[in-house]
Amino acid sequence: MTGRGVGEQVVDHVDLLGALPGFDSLDIATKRQLSEKFERKSADAGEVLITQGEPSPGLFVLLDGHVRVTQRSQSGSRDLNLLGPGAIFGEMSFVRDGGVAGASVVADSPVVTAVLNPDDFAAALEAHPDLAHAIADDSLFRYRANLLAHVFHNIDATGRRHLADAIEAIDVDRGQIIVRQGEEGKRAYVLTEGTAEVVLESPTGNRLLATLQPGSLIGEASLLTDSPRDASVVMTSPGRVLALSRSDLLDAAGNQGKVSAELVSLLRMRWRPVQKPGIEVTERVTPEGDKIVVLKDPARNAYYRMASDGAFIWDHLDGQTTLRDISMGYLQEYGAFAPERVARAVHDLVTEGFALTANIDVDLTEDDTPKGAGAIAVRALGALAWTKGVTGVDGLFGALYRAFRILFTRLGVVLLALVAIEGVLVSIVRGPRSGDFIADAGGTIVLLGLIPANAIGAIVHEAAHGMTVKHFGRKVNRAGIGWYLITPVAFVDTSDMWLEDRHKRALVSAAGPFANLVLAGMAAIGAATVTSPLMSAILWQFVLASYYLALINLNPLLEFDGYYILSDFLDRPNLRDNSLSWIGNDLLGALRSRKLKGHGVHLVYGAFALLYIGLVAFFMLVIYRLVLQEIVAGWLPEAVASGLAWFFALGVASIAALGTWAQMKGLNAPRH
Repeated sequence: MTGRGVGEQVVDHVDLLGALPGFDSLDIATKRQLSEKFERKSADAGEVLITQGEPSPGLFVLLDGHVRVTQRSQSGSRDLNLLGPGAIFGEMSFVRDGGVAGASVVADSPVVTAVLNPDDFAAALEAHPDLAHAIADDSLFRYRANLLAHVFHNIDATGRRHLADAIEAIDVDRGQIIVRQGEEGKRAYVLTEGTAEVVLESPTGNRLLATLQPGSLIGEASLLTDSPRDASVVMTSPGRVLALSRSDLLDAAGNQGKVSAELVSLLRMRWRPVQKPGIEVTERVTPEGDKIVVLKDPARNAYYRMASDGAFIWDHLDGQTTLRDISMGYLQEYGAFAPERVARAVHDLVTEGFALTANIDVDLTEDDTPKGAGAIAVRALGALAWTKGVTGVDGLFGALYRAFRILFTRLGVVLLALVAIEGVLVSIVRGPRSGDFIADAGGTIVLLGLIPANAIGAIVHEAAHGMTVKHFGRKVNRAGIGWYLITPVAFVDTSDMWLEDRHKRALVSAAGPFANLVLAGMAAIGAATVTSPLMSAILWQFVLASYYLALINLNPLLEFDGYYILSDFLDRPNLRDNSLSWIGNDLLGALRSRKLKGHGVHLVYGAFALLYIGLVAFFMLVIYRLVLQEIVAGWLPEAVASGLAWFFALGVASIAALGTWAQMKGLNAPRH
């Protein structure tokens, strides 16, 4: 038969055979004879076309759909490849394995195939020896390429072809040592057949570290460095390995100076990280029932927060369990195979100083820092938020708390709230006339009082944060100054409150704006009662400055107190970063698959945050340009002043835009 494809499409098996390896050398009459023997077959998704260990049903040509090639071993089943239209499979059983399938092939979707039965295929191979050799060579190449695709995901098809051509197959006997502990590493090996053991040799005796199954990578550290082998690998059964050198791998990766990030990931899979001694662990449960774990290093006053899956990884850092083993445990616990998630979590724990593991020569690993626009965006993100703090301030805030402890009693809080409320009422009634008092007292000169008013308001604000931390029995690690969105800020480090519940954390965040409201109330009451126009004008400066500080800090779209109150109320750490990153990386995919459930908070908060950033950038552009132009015009020509004002304003707006883009891409700003 000439065969028919899917729907109305006609498939010419003569042309199809001519495109297959080896068959292109056959004459047209032979191709025509063979093509008549193909049978068109359909299969549903999940149907097994070839079963490992059983005789192959013949030579398959995939006309439509996709099939998955899997191989079963003692360690479980693993995918070797996913094939699409035009691929052939089943031939390896005849040219290499005596007619018995060495892997299973399962329909990954509804498929249509053209099948040449075993007898006809065997007869064709016997009649045409060159055809058998060509198919055998191509099958061996594809077998190696598929295996390498399973091991080296980040190397493209061209690179894997280079490796498959350069790789050397070596038959090994039971008891043969593949790599010997202490020897300098020159090559790495992929175990394709048989089993092996990883043995650590020591004067007190040998210790079994792991048992390797087909598909395992042996001695991969030699692909990164020529350092001595840290263990021996001994075959426990006859088998075969594929040997590859570092130079061949570098050629395949297309990078002579650095190795592929995949190699670093593979090496990390052999790490046996251990928890750093002395780390304090605190667990809490969110209203949704999710577990959050906070790590504290008392020696450094450093903290690290993790969700439940991060806590699972942390619990397995015992110095004996490899990241590969943790990844398999993660699969059983959470139903997801996520070695990248495991490796990244451990990498972050090591980087932040909470876990210890073997070092990699950083000169030999791929530099994964952002390049080009990404690097500029990360620097912009760092410029948007910068702080400089001092330590040793806990005693100061402790003394302040003891001095003003009465304010933290229930009666004290009620009285302060009444002052704040009365201040709001006075400001509503008398506030509209405050401009007259300022004008009568000296106008613009008196407005300079806003500078000390803001400074005092900031000091009171941060003191309230620090004293509230002490009220809950926690430690204030640092205090300092900095800027956020090119705005000067002061801060108190309240990270120790991560160990408390969300209600106490929210109260610490609210203490600062509440103090500003109380300060505004006291100033408003004073301004309404004094008779001196000058004193009244000064007090109204404190009212304006205090309300401004309270409102700006309660804005949940900036990473000030209102944001942390909202984050604690929702019990979603890193709400802003996660929301912007989700919008930047996952929103389009979620819209295509219509899977927005569970991401409503990310979508709403992220959208409002982006809108606010856009408005801020616009007003910064307008205000900076107008104000700077007016100032600079006093010393420079108007055209030059206008140009400098535009340049600075556009620069500030661009920094804000680049920093936001970095957050949306999940890039990290440098630490200060």
